[in-house]
Amino acid sequence: MDKTQRIAVFLLIAFWSGLAYGWDLSHRINLLGSYSNTESNDTGAMLLEYYPSFKLPLFQQSNIGMDIFGEYELSERISWGTGATEKEFNAEFYRCWLRSTTEQSELRVGLQKINFGPAAYLRSLQWFDQLNPLDERQQTPGVWSALARYYLLDNSNFWFWGIYNKDEGVEEALIRSKPESIEPGGRLQLPILGGDCGVSYHTRQLEEQIDANWNSAGEEQRYGIDGRWDSFIGFWFESTLNVRKDVKIVAPRSEVYTLGADYTVGIGGGLHLLWETMFWHEGDEFWGQENRYGQYHILAADMPLGIYDKVLGVVAYDRQAEVWNWFFSYGLTYDYLSINFNLSINQERVYSGRETGVYNTGSSFQILLQLDY
Repeated sequence: MDKTQRIAVFLLIAFWSGLAYGWDLSHRINLLGSYSNTESNDTGAMLLEYYPSFKLPLFQQSNIGMDIFGEYELSERISWGTGATEKEFNAEFYRCWLRSTTEQSELRVGLQKINFGPAAYLRSLQWFDQLNPLDERQQTPGVWSALARYYLLDNSNFWFWGIYNKDEGVEEALIRSKPESIEPGGRLQLPILGGDCGVSYHTRQLEEQIDANWNSAGEEQRYGIDGRWDSFIGFWFESTLNVRKDVKIVAPRSEVYTLGADYTVGIGGGLHLLWETMFWHEGDEFWGQENRYGQYHILAADMPLGIYDKVLGVVAYDRQAEVWNWFFSYGLTYDYLSINFNLSINQERVYSGRETGVYNTGSSFQILLQLDY
C-alpha cells in the first residue's frame, strides 16, 4: 500500500467514525459505465468515485461566522479496448477551504471553484474551471486561491481573487500559466435595466512551449463583460477579450462572444428551449479575419415527464467545419439517488471555453448512478 492509499484509508476511517464531534458529514458516490464505438476501435470504461465531505463550524455569533470545509476524492477507473486493460486510482483533496462570513461579505481561502457568467453551454467566461455542461456530476478541478466577495443591498456585488499556480497549470496546448505565480483579478456585478451585468478582469504570467522546453514569455490580460435579462424570454451574453504581450507562438489578441436565449413552452410539465451561439477569433488584431476563427451553435430542449424523470436533447453545429453533434439524456431523480442514461453521437468536440479538439466520428453510451446522503 503506497502513501496515497494509506492517506485514503485514514480519511475513510475518520469520516465514517465521526471522530470529531460537531462535524457535518456528507457523502457522494458516482458509478459511471461507458461504451464508445468509433472509427478506430471500441472502448469501454467503469468509474467509481467516492467524495466524503465535512463542514466544521469554528465560530458563530450574530451574523459573523467562520467554518472549515473539506471534500476528498477517491476514485478507481478501469478502461479497456486499447489493447490492454488499464487501471487508475486517484486519492486527493477535491475541495478544502477556510471561510469567514458576515451578513454582506464572504472570504474563502483554499482549494475551491471560481466561476461566473450566465451562459449554459458555450461559455466565453470559462476562465478557471473545466465544467462539462453535459456531465450530470458537474465536477471540475479546483484552484488554490483566496476569494473575497461583498454584496450590497441592491444585489450589486464585488469579487476580488488571487489564484496561486502550485504547478504548471496548463491551460492551452502551447501556453500555460507560469508555475509558482500569483494571478490577481476581480469582478463587479450591477443590476441594470431589470437584469444583471458584470465586468471581470484577470491577469497572469505566461510560459510558452518552444520545442520540448517551456520558456518564460510575457503576460496576459483578460477582460470580460456579461449580462442577463429575464422577461418574456431569457436573454444573455458573454464576451472575453484577451491581450497577450511578448508571446511568440500563440496569437497576441483573441476574443470570444456568446449570445443566448431560452423560453419555456406550456407543453406537458414545461418544454424548456435554449439556444446559444459562440463566435471566436485569434489574430494580431481584434475583430480581424486572419489566423483562427470559428462559429458554433447549440440548441437544447429539456422537459420533465413526471415527478421523478426528465429528458434532454442537445444539437451542436460547427459552422466552419460543417459537422454536427447530438446528445440525448434520460434521467430519474429520487431523494438520494439519481440515474442517467446518456447517448452521444459526435463528429467533433464543440468549442467550450478553453477546450478544443476532435473526436473520431462515432457514438458513446453512458449509465451514471449518483448517490448523495
